[in-house]
Amino acid sequence: MNESNRHSAGSGAASRGGRQAAGASQAGASQAGTAADSPAPARPASLGDRIAEARRQSGQTQAEVAQRFGISAQAVSQWEAGRAKPDVERLEELARLLGVDFIWLCFGAAEEAGAAAETGAAAAPPGAPPDAEGNSAAVPTAGPRGRGRAGLGRRPGSGPEAAVPTLAGWAAPRDLPVLGIAVGGSDAGFEFNGQTVDYVARPPALAGTAQAFALYVTSDSMAPRYEAGELVFVHPSRPPQPGCDVVIEMLGEDGAPGRCYIKRLRRRTAEAVIAEQFNPPRSDLRYPVKKLRRVMRILTTAELFGG
Repeated sequence: MNESNRHSAGSGAASRGGRQAAGASQAGASQAGTAADSPAPARPASLGDRIAEARRQSGQTQAEVAQRFGISAQAVSQWEAGRAKPDVERLEELARLLGVDFIWLCFGAAEEAGAAAETGAAAAPPGAPPDAEGNSAAVPTAGPRGRGRAGLGRRPGSGPEAAVPTLAGWAAPRDLPVLGIAVGGSDAGFEFNGQTVDYVARPPALAGTAQAFALYVTSDSMAPRYEAGELVFVHPSRPPQPGCDVVIEMLGEDGAPGRCYIKRLRRRTAEAVIAEQFNPPRSDLRYPVKKLRRVMRILTTAELFGG
């Protein structure tokens, strides 16, 4: 190859290299521009976000909520801004006041929390009204006042694999079974039907407790402590003490499920468990030991989330 041809070939290679470099530069600039145009994902909905959203959905002002608790409107504003948190007992009362599910208020719904982490959208409270196009803002996990029976069936994303954010950074797997029950008779009792009707977020106190479960209250015999449709959490292996609320399970006949009752334990004797209820008031309910299968402790809100 003569000198002229070598010079021509070198110029062509340099030209091709320049075009490739320019193309790579343009592609990089295009990608950078796309990344710059994409908004950064917003943070997932926090406890304060859910309090604020539920309060707005209920139509109440911060001052009205504050009056209920005997605190200032500024204190409620601090809750919603995330600069302070209500204690667990107040959270339970706040959920009732705002008409939302207590577990949703603490944890958020599992599938909505996951979507919020990816898209930055805040999860709407159960029972939220439809938007302007008629679409439901959220799939409720419970019925009226956030504690009814409308949500007993399993929902997509509500199984043991789902995890939701919680207070104080606790990672709460949605793996605690809600046991199905059969209701009948006039004694405010029920029977376990052997089914699991839902899974809910596992509170900290029940972490690692294999036999723990939740169930829906079916009568008002313990009102106002527990209303019909309210969810309670049961720790089968924690010893019940006098003054504790309990699930009393009786032995069934011929292998059939035994009757169960939610009551307050007063004392135990060699012959019977003595319990009370609030509606109508009774303090002398007796359950013979020889017909008793087990007495299981219902955990209070403070026990569930306060250690």
